[in-house]
Amino acid sequence: MTTTWPSPPSLLPNSRSEPSLPRLAARQAYVDEIVESMTVLPYDETVAVRHAALLVAVRKAGRPRGAHDLIIAATASAAGRTVVSADRRAFADLPGVVAIDHRPI
Repeated sequence: MTTTWPSPPSLLPNSRSEPSLPRLAARQAYVDEIVESMTVLPYDETVAVRHAALLVAVRKAGRPRGAHDLIIAATASAAGRTVVSADRRAFADLPGVVAIDHRPI
């Protein structure tokens, strides 16, 4: 499955509040654990071609999608994976993309 998760920078400190060194180390360990538990799929030529095809499809249909949603969809589709998302509607009707809700029915 291909899933989305908070990007590492969103888990690290910002300019508004600097955490203590132990807290920063704990956050970094958390991010490292997440990254190690997943396979990161590359944005390669196959994904780029699939991304372009999806962009054409949504423009022709008059149903634009978010740029990141299309990248996620293209990556999943090119790899033969399923998108698991809280916003399944963002992936609905995309040709060649399988998406399911992350919540059990």
